Amino acid sequence: MPRSSALAVAVTAALLDEVGIAEAQRLANVLAAAHPVAVLSSLLRRAVSTAQDDRDRAGVDGDRR
Repeated sequence: MPRSSALAVAVTAALLDEVGIAEAQRLANVLAAAHPVAVLSSLLRRAVSTAQDDRDRAGVDGDRR
């Protein structure tokens, strides 16, 4: 596997650690209070996971593209 492909796999497979999870939960609470109409993220696995939590807490319907 070329180095760039291996790096892409490693980056997209990265999950949040305990600190990242706590930060994501705090972010979700702040966003929910702001009543967003949409939550966007990059395609990174950890970003998609965080965005899903944000959408769930804010009551925003999600559209994964």
